[in-house]
Amino acid sequence: MTLSVTIPESAFQDLAELAQRQDVSVERLAAAALTEQLAGWRRLDQMAARASRDRFLAALDKVPDVEPRPEDRF
Repeated sequence: MTLSVTIPESAFQDLAELAQRQDVSVERLAAAALTEQLAGWRRLDQMAARASRDRFLAALDKVPDVEPRPEDRF
């Protein structure tokens, strides 16, 4: 399947440079990057489907109610 997209020039240059270093075509690298991103979103959706507000709140209840150590402040 063919898909034409418009991306910023700087992103295309980064893509082209990486493709050259990896010795693959820009199209192949773009397809691989898109496939990986879609897989990440799919994993996120799967994790969200297993989430439970009650389990989240129960986990928060286990966190001590104390001030952070000085080195943990920002």
